[in-house]
Amino acid sequence: MAAPVSADWSGSPNLHIGSAGGVKPWHVARFDPATGELTALRPDAQVVLAVTVNGVRAEATVTLTAAEVSGEAPAA
Repeated sequence: MAAPVSADWSGSPNLHIGSAGGVKPWHVARFDPATGELTALRPDAQVVLAVTVNGVRAEATVTLTAAEVSGEAPAA
């Protein structure tokens, strides 16, 4: 994006947009607009993440999964 453009981030009620300090019990994920990082807080849920730039809106539905930890054997 070229200045002066701003992005307005929004999402489903179960998605927190902002710092980790604002996460509530009903949030299943957190999106940090400063870093672009989406963090799942609980697996097996879905969130909608949307952004509006210059009046144009784009959104995506994201299915959350548990992260795989390298070095661990798969569950039987």
